[in-house]
Amino acid sequence: MHKLLLCLTLATSAIALAMPAQAARVPRCEVGSAYPERFDADLAEQRIRGLGLNVKSVPKVEEWNNCFRAYIQNSDGSESIMYFDPTTLQQVGGDYPR
Repeated sequence: MHKLLLCLTLATSAIALAMPAQAARVPRCEVGSAYPERFDADLAEQRIRGLGLNVKSVPKVEEWNNCFRAYIQNSDGSESIMYFDPTTLQQVGGDYPR
């Protein structure tokens, strides 16, 4: 019985330690007073296209975790999901293959 409790405790601890590391990889944008507008998908798409990126028309650009999430068609035909700060349009996080 003690061995089972020890195993369960160790397994739970390992999961708990892994969760913050995984959560740290999720892009998040801090939006302050510099971005007062309500989210407008067409305007966001236009701004991201201005960076020279080919935004897919479906599902377009959406607001996600205070960021712009854009579905990008890459030059090799593959697709990526990219996250941008809505104020600066700096990319947040990496390119996530779709």
